[in-house]
Amino acid sequence: MVQIDFDKMGGLIPAVIQDYENGEILMVAFMDKKTLDLTLKDGKTWFFSRTRNKYWMKGEESGNTQEVMEVLTDCDADTVVIKVKQNGWPPATPAIAAVFMSNGKMASGWNIPVRCLIRTKCTKKRSMERGRSCPTF
Repeated sequence: MVQIDFDKMGGLIPAVIQDYENGEILMVAFMDKKTLDLTLKDGKTWFFSRTRNKYWMKGEESGNTQEVMEVLTDCDADTVVIKVKQNGWPPATPAIAAVFMSNGKMASGWNIPVRCLIRTKCTKKRSMERGRSCPTF
């Protein structure tokens, strides 16, 4: 069995959640040893919220759960990819497709355009709660 390296990021690892059938990246979240164990034990995705400082299961409030189909790790075992069957709407998506946007500008010192994957319908209220502004298309 692979030994996951939780030490590099202070006990957390990134978890990339991918649709098992079509390969779409649904979300990226963080896990610790407890949430990875819960995920492997009950077959639903569990995460650690850094902003709320608590454990949560995807779908515990919305009902849009994720059924774990496969778990992969990268070569140095500090990130996992979890392939899931998404039950209900994809994470934070109110029935709109993912939209890629780019303002065509380069970030300072970067050699590639900065792109943002928008998976949520941006609302003024939600953006203000997160201290951000809505992107314009």
